[in-house]
Amino acid sequence: MQLKTNIIVIGTIKYGDTSLIARCFTEHLGYQSYLLKGILTNRKTGLKKAIFQPFSILEAVVYHHPQKQLHHIREAQLTASGHVQQPDVVKQTLTLFLAEVLQEVLQEEAGPNKELYTFLSTSIQWLEHSEYAANFHLKFLLAMTRFMGFYPSAQTTESTYFEIDSASFVEYKPQGEYLEGKALFCFKKLLGTNFDELHTLQIEKTVKKELLNKILCYYSVHLQHFGTPKSLHILQTVFS
Repeated sequence: MQLKTNIIVIGTIKYGDTSLIARCFTEHLGYQSYLLKGILTNRKTGLKKAIFQPFSILEAVVYHHPQKQLHHIREAQLTASGHVQQPDVVKQTLTLFLAEVLQEVLQEEAGPNKELYTFLSTSIQWLEHSEYAANFHLKFLLAMTRFMGFYPSAQTTESTYFEIDSASFVEYKPQGEYLEGKALFCFKKLLGTNFDELHTLQIEKTVKKELLNKILCYYSVHLQHFGTPKSLHILQTVFS
């Protein structure tokens, strides 16, 4: 089946000496893998390696075979706001880190999810064009839990803890992992802040590190196969 769809490139891995496999989240088919045959050679393949960077947004014509796990792309080009190479080391590091998170998370998505696609494409474009990115990853990870099915429950003024196992704000001290104190205060602020207001949040470096570790713990508790991203230490170095 041939289909035209927008796709978000999450990442690529080398396949043989001349090809790549691109992991993508598509608007109409969900999470898919595409074989980019011969794209690493000098011969004309109709596809350009340069556009298959993490978080590139492409307009593509794909060949989709429902019974197969690996598909093909006939043609692809950047959308009008698809991706501009960023010299900003913070944005580059955030992109690599979040792309690694998405590769794990999206594999658990069965089939298309247009609301999730819209969230991802809108968020990526915001990051690309914003001058402020320091708290983006924290807000992004929290906002994405809404589509994963474990968004935090409604908070109350009396709650002094956030219990990770139950995704709930509670008054009692949980037995397992939880948030409290400054980290909890910033956690609540992030939940109530949109991307355009992120620059108003001043989060101490130690608190930001704790928050990120707890959010990743939150993911690992609620997603069966989620592991610690390998690029976490690079992100923490950039933000240290």
